[in-house]
Amino acid sequence: MILIGAGVLAAALVVGGISMARRSWMFDAERAQAVAMQMCSCVFVSGRRQADCRSDFPSDNLVGLEVTVVNGAVRATGAGGQAGALYSTQHGCRPDASTQ
Repeated sequence: MILIGAGVLAAALVVGGISMARRSWMFDAERAQAVAMQMCSCVFVSGRRQADCRSDFPSDNLVGLEVTVVNGAVRATGAGGQAGALYSTQHGCRPDASTQ
């Protein structure tokens, strides 16, 4: 009886761990997209320097993300994947579908 209970507990811990890891990865992807969009707006719409825009983010929001700004595009890359934003004068900033 104790052995069955221990097996059920172990299975629950494994399933819970996988679920948490998946949610963590999803959060990283969502965080990368939010950072890319905000940085795009700050740099290309507001016309500020990337270094100045970085101070607008909460201190932990950029941890683990590499953010690059090149030719009207912003890319945020981290362990959970990458996301991007593209700027155009006609539409402003929009998610970069090629990074999804």
